[in-house]
Amino acid sequence: MIWPLKMFVGMVRDAINGDWDKIASNAISAFKGGHDVIGNYNYAANKELAKQNEEARERETKARLKTLDEWYEAENAKHGQSLSRDIIYHQKRLAALKKGSEEYRQESNKLEEAVRRQREDTSKKSEKLAADQQRAREKALKEAEAKRKAAQAKAQRAAEEAKRKAEKI
Repeated sequence: MIWPLKMFVGMVRDAINGDWDKIASNAISAFKGGHDVIGNYNYAANKELAKQNEEARERETKARLKTLDEWYEAENAKHGQSLSRDIIYHQKRLAALKKGSEEYRQESNKLEEAVRRQREDTSKKSEKLAADQQRAREKALKEAEAKRKAAQAKAQRAAEEAKRKAEKI
């Protein structure tokens, strides 16, 4: 719609500048540029196709996230809450989300929080295990010491008994 105006303005500009040789060629090139129907159609078609592809990607992502949410809820209902499942869930959500978006950032923070909690739980479990092993070692040492003392006392009584018997004879 603008190409006739562009053609006219180009002709007037060339006339003012004194480019009499280029008036016709510039007018024809402006006319050709305005009549690039195939190029204009391809541009609009590609733009529409890109828009449709983006909408399809968004629908697919929403469907994937919905399926993932349903799986997560079902697993939590069946087996209870689990940090390892939380981590897997957040990793899969991150893979489905668009990088750089606000939702991606929030999901990334949730994943980091789940990993941190798992590390803390693992640390607490290993500390508890180490404490349990230390208590078991101490208990075994006490029992061994008690058995050693009992055996020593028994040996001493046997020696005293043998000494008494030897004195009686």
